[in-house]
Amino acid sequence: MVVVTISWVEAAIWCALSWTVLTARIVSRRMRLGAWRNLQFEDVLAITVLVCATALMVLLDKVMIWYAITTDDPIEAWTPERLHRRRVGAKLMLASEQVAIITIWINKAAVSQDVGSWS
Repeated sequence: MVVVTISWVEAAIWCALSWTVLTARIVSRRMRLGAWRNLQFEDVLAITVLVCATALMVLLDKVMIWYAITTDDPIEAWTPERLHRRRVGAKLMLASEQVAIITIWINKAAVSQDVGSWS
């Protein structure tokens, strides 16, 4: 069963746009520097950030499917299936938070490397 939500469509559009911009950046850097082996460390970090951001979008989509937060009924009324989905969703939520932190810190490293090369 495939669940398509509006947020999944928006995430797919954002990913496609981001990958297009990154591809244009890497190709233009290759043209400017003359060879693929001349790409700099911030280019590798930019690719890593986008891979992490894509993983984050996928994880957040799975969290929305598995960890629907509704508090309309008491915990005692939950079925074993719902408890299982909440457990899996909580683990996916933890993973998505860690990937978000990694993405932020790698992005900071990429920006600081890029700014350092301006002078």
